[in-house]
Amino acid sequence: MRSPTNVKEVQQLTGRMTTLSHFLSTSRDKGYSYFQCLKKNNCFAWTGECEEAFAKLKEYLASPLVLSKPTSESLFVYTFQ
Repeated sequence: MRSPTNVKEVQQLTGRMTTLSHFLSTSRDKGYSYFQCLKKNNCFAWTGECEEAFAKLKEYLASPLVLSKPTSESLFVYTFQ
């Protein structure tokens, strides 16, 4: 994936992140800087902070997840009907 170069591409990226938000832990925090690019302003600005967050997201998605036992005392299980 390459870095977004305009508002439309950032909108597509945030849409994909919204779709994956059920499967990504703290996805809101990971995409905060992208949503800042979408605020109404005079020009599109993909900042260094956005680029760093985008690189971290790509790294997170590329690394395999490892299942392990819970470390907290409480474990909540949600089921859907």
